[in-house]
Amino acid sequence: MRINNRSQQPEKPRFTPLQGQYLAFIHAYSLVHGRPPAETDMQRYFRVSPPVVHEKILALERKGLLQRVPWQSRSVRVLVAPEDLPILRESPAKPAADEEAEEPDPAKEASAPGGMIDYDRMAAEYARHRRVHPVLLRRLIDGLGPADKVLEVGCGTGNYLIAIRELVGCSGWGIDPSTEMLAQARARSGQVQLLQGKAEQLEFPDGHFDFVFSVNVIHHVGDRGRSFREAVRVLRHGGRVCTVTDSEWVIRHRQPLSVFFPETVAVDLARYPRIHEIRAGMQEAGFAEVAEETVEFASEVRDIGPFQDKAFSCLRLIPEDAYRRGIERMEKDLLAGPIVGVSRYTLVWGVKPSLSNHRGT
Repeated sequence: MRINNRSQQPEKPRFTPLQGQYLAFIHAYSLVHGRPPAETDMQRYFRVSPPVVHEKILALERKGLLQRVPWQSRSVRVLVAPEDLPILRESPAKPAADEEAEEPDPAKEASAPGGMIDYDRMAAEYARHRRVHPVLLRRLIDGLGPADKVLEVGCGTGNYLIAIRELVGCSGWGIDPSTEMLAQARARSGQVQLLQGKAEQLEFPDGHFDFVFSVNVIHHVGDRGRSFREAVRVLRHGGRVCTVTDSEWVIRHRQPLSVFFPETVAVDLARYPRIHEIRAGMQEAGFAEVAEETVEFASEVRDIGPFQDKAFSCLRLIPEDAYRRGIERMEKDLLAGPIVGVSRYTLVWGVKPSLSNHRGT
């Protein structure tokens, strides 16, 4: 009897064509940049929403095709041998279909192509429901006077810019890429100048402003480094910048948002840059005295209209069944009384060095 001594060939890993493209992208990105991609990088490349990317990563992890550290950005590592990966195709013009059923995208009702939020379609809900955070507002106006020139980047419907103008009497400018958001702001006030524009390209002369700020905008900015350099450019020497955002801790402890809609945590952890990344970006752009603080304001939620109208963009990026469960829980809890709410923001401050410091004299 002849014994077959040939070694059995190992079975190649099995994945769908689209899963293979995700693996190929992660591998190629890691080689080119020397670090793994963030989920936002995959979102832009495959033109899909954050929940779709996150579910794809979880599926690949369950199949043993990659490893990651939960809640840690840029921690994915492909476990498939490079020779077993498909050739990476060009970024699709539209979201690609896979043989397996993809997670439905609940953001489609207010989404632009590719799963991005369409803020033109959300402008009315923002104007109706979004309000200033009183503690944050006090911090923003601290140190401002009537002679100051203030720019809000991503002003939206103008809540903060208009309030600062009314309280301080300073000159105010606001930019936003959304025409409908700007229309809502113009309907509220004629005392501030509102222009369509983006953070990465500020159409203002050098040294024009005393204070530049943004509120919950930095996670929408495609090139944060360029936006910080633009802020440095349009500020006078000694002028201040404030980037208002949500830290990882704030996202995890939002009340009532993360309590009733826990699925929003993963969505926004994928969208928001980490505070250390913001600090590093501001310092690299030339800001000095970079520091951070967190402010909070306690309140009672008696009206769930903002949640029903999805005035918080992350509610448009979670599965519809998860959204409905959260609304039902809120309605039930409101029968027993108001819901506890705590609104928090993390502020990252910086100063454009004075001319003497800039010259090193």
